[in-house]
Amino acid sequence: MLGLALFLPPLAGGLPPAGQRALLVTLITIVLWTSEALEPGVTALLAVTLLPLSGATPTVRDALQGFASPVPYFLVGVLTMGAAVVKSGLAERLARTILERARGRSLAVYVQLVLAFPVLTFVLPSATL
Repeated sequence: MLGLALFLPPLAGGLPPAGQRALLVTLITIVLWTSEALEPGVTALLAVTLLPLSGATPTVRDALQGFASPVPYFLVGVLTMGAAVVKSGLAERLARTILERARGRSLAVYVQLVLAFPVLTFVLPSATL
């Protein structure tokens, strides 16, 4: 699929070939990830491998440059904590409490969410994302 796509006309005019290839690798990764055709870890490794193979980055080191920042690790940690909160049932309990106190009034739900946001930031870190 990647080989065929490399011969297609440019996806975005004015974008250098390396940028177009990176965009193509990103689209392939999104399709594989959302379709769950491969395990998420395999899809991630494939994406990093496809970047230098397609010519989007000159080396594997350049493909891994984004992992030099602590932001990806923060996002993985936050998403893991968010999944744990959902799996444990805490998120559902908090949602039920907010909905019960609102008694069917949408404005009350909104006000409670705005007021609860600072607390939810510590309880559910994924809520801030």
